Amino acid sequence: MNSFYTVTQAIFEQLKKAGFNDVFLGEIYETDLERQTIFPYAVIVPQTATLPVNVDVITILIVGMDLVDFSKSDPRDQEEPFYGIDNVQDVLNDIYNRLSLVSEYFKRGETLFELDGVASLDPFLHRFEDLLYGWELTLTIKLPANTPIC
Repeated sequence: MNSFYTVTQAIFEQLKKAGFNDVFLGEIYETDLERQTIFPYAVIVPQTATLPVNVDVITILIVGMDLVDFSKSDPRDQEEPFYGIDNVQDVLNDIYNRLSLVSEYFKRGETLFELDGVASLDPFLHRFEDLLYGWELTLTIKLPANTPIC
């Protein structure tokens, strides 16, 4: 009866290994907009669970995010406007790489976990008023059921 604990604990450990400073379990809209959190950080959001015979299948949304910094220079002074006056590309690249490491852990199949299907990453920009940018990783994880069928 510990499948949920087992999955969320493994995700927590992998997010910490990937370099997320703070990791929370809850709803994405409980995001720390008061900037009391040390970025980058992640939120583990449970989505669905199915209970086929002898396995538990749990879908989890992981939202990784960081603050965007803006320089004080005039954008018209930039040699290449594509790169802009912020670090949006850096933030998106960094969070993408961190969440990819978490996904790889479940793809390898070296534990009792197995990735069910394909993990997906979806970017978000300007989601919150504090200019938090990042990616949402959706994982569906299959693991042996803890309860025997009588």
